[in-house]
Amino acid sequence: KFEQFYYQKNGLVDQEAWIHHLQTRRPASEVNLIQHGLSIAKIAGEHVYTPTSESALEQGLQIALILEELNLDSESLCTGLLYPCVRYAEFKLEDVSEQFSENIAHMIAGVFQMDAMRD
Repeated sequence: KFEQFYYQKNGLVDQEAWIHHLQTRRPASEVNLIQHGLSIAKIAGEHVYTPTSESALEQGLQIALILEELNLDSESLCTGLLYPCVRYAEFKLEDVSEQFSENIAHMIAGVFQMDAMRD
């Protein structure tokens, strides 16, 4: 069950409230990684829309919220934030490797492989 404070009245994720919540539960280094992922997702995906008509940014936030509820690590949350940007926007796996880590790029590539099996 997602906490109400994660959402604004318009139904979008309240990014500041979510980050504040993470700051109370995670070490600063993990929050910094997630904040970096969020800032890149804003740049790459805020104005790029998915087939469900939500922005790549919002879809990434929704994924990251689910992963947070499952108590996954900060790299997994960052993967969730960035996956829609790689899939629908101009952000590439090489960009993820350079700006984040090879591990996060591998996790995103793995999500692509799982998605391909579904088709």
